[in-house]
Amino acid sequence: MLDSTLCKSIIKLNNLEQKLNYYLTPEPFFDYIHTKKEEMNILIIENKDTWYTMRKIMNEIKEEYYMLETPIDGLLYGEGNKITKQNALEEYEKQIIGRKCKFLYWGDLDYTGIEMYERTVTQNKNVTISLFTKIYETMLQIKEIEQLGKIKNNQNENITLEIFLSSFTNTYKEKIKEILKNKKYIPQEIINAEIIKKIGKGKK
Repeated sequence: MLDSTLCKSIIKLNNLEQKLNYYLTPEPFFDYIHTKKEEMNILIIENKDTWYTMRKIMNEIKEEYYMLETPIDGLLYGEGNKITKQNALEEYEKQIIGRKCKFLYWGDLDYTGIEMYERTVTQNKNVTISLFTKIYETMLQIKEIEQLGKIKNNQNENITLEIFLSSFTNTYKEKIKEILKNKKYIPQEIINAEIIKKIGKGKK
C-alpha cells in the first residue's frame, strides 16, 4: 500500500516520512558498469542471455567500449515488466548511478518487445531514452523474412507502433511492418557472441 502513487502523495503532502520512520528505496536492477563518466550511455537489454553475453565480452576489454560506433558505458537487464515500472529509470539514475544517463533500448523485434520499449518510454518521461536503432538495423540484415521463426503466441498485436517506428528510415519501417504482418519475429539472441565481437570493440 505504501508503494502506491496515491499513498506516496498523501505521505509527502503531510510530511509523514519522519513520523512513520521509513524511506523509499529503488528496486535494484541487474547492471554492469564498464566505464564511469559524468554522462553515461546505459544499454537496456531485454533478455538475460544477451545481457550476460555482452557483460562477459565487455568485461574482457579494459578500455572504453563501443558498439556500432556508439559508446556503451554500462548494461542494464530489463527483467521483463520491471523496466516499465513508473520512474524506474529515474530512480536508477539518481539513486543508484548518481550520474546523468542516456538510456538505449535493445530487445526482441516482435509485438511484446516493441510494447515493452514503448511502455518503458512512456513510464520514464524524466530521463533520456531512445531505441538503439543501429543494432535493430543489424538484426534486420541477418536473415530474410522467409527464414525467420513464427511469432510467439499470446502477443498483443493491437499495439501502436508509432514510437518504435519513428526511429527508423522508411525502408526499415516497411520491413518491420512486413515481418509483423507475416507473423514473424527476430529474437534479440540473433546477435550472438560472435557478431557482438565483430560489431563491438574497445577504444582508448
